[in-house]
Amino acid sequence: MSKDAEEDDLCDAVLALASGRTVVAPDLQHEVFQHVRQARLQQREEPALVPSARELEVLRALAQGLGSAEIAKAMHLGTGTVKTYQARVYEKLGVSGATAAVAEALRRGLIE
Repeated sequence: MSKDAEEDDLCDAVLALASGRTVVAPDLQHEVFQHVRQARLQQREEPALVPSARELEVLRALAQGLGSAEIAKAMHLGTGTVKTYQARVYEKLGVSGATAAVAEALRRGLIE
């Protein structure tokens, strides 16, 4: 709400907020709705990034508490290759670490 808003408008806004509703100043409504509309369009246009089978295999190993070297040995890969898979998983899930990756994968139902 603008500081220049009428007293009645301010009272209505306070009551709306108190009842759990969202209040957007009339002069900002168009901009807010344009932003929401644009965000929804982007979600439809961008394909969901899903880890590959090999990346999921690394993710499952991370979920079991294995480190990069242990995963590399178990999968007969180089440690650098495992770290590359990890980085790709983090990027695809939008996270920055193993714990967050496992939590997000569980939330999405990618691993059990």
